[in-house]
Amino acid sequence: MKHRLEKYVGQVVTVIYAGRDKGLTKRRVKLLEIGETYARTFCLERLAPRTLSIESVLAVGPGVGGKRYRRSS
Repeated sequence: MKHRLEKYVGQVVTVIYAGRDKGLTKRRVKLLEIGETYARTFCLERLAPRTLSIESVLAVGPGVGGKRYRRSS
């Protein structure tokens, strides 16, 4: 999964991942950085940074469609 994530760095994507409570979560995020075991992202729904464990990411794809989010200045 790390290689799939790396090709989207700097882009908005949709990720599906297993949360800490073992539930599935789907979010539109901007991928900021990929480390050895984590992905630093900015969540476009919560307008907040998120750090995801790469092993918990189940799927990733282009973040097209849906609602557009803008960060207020």
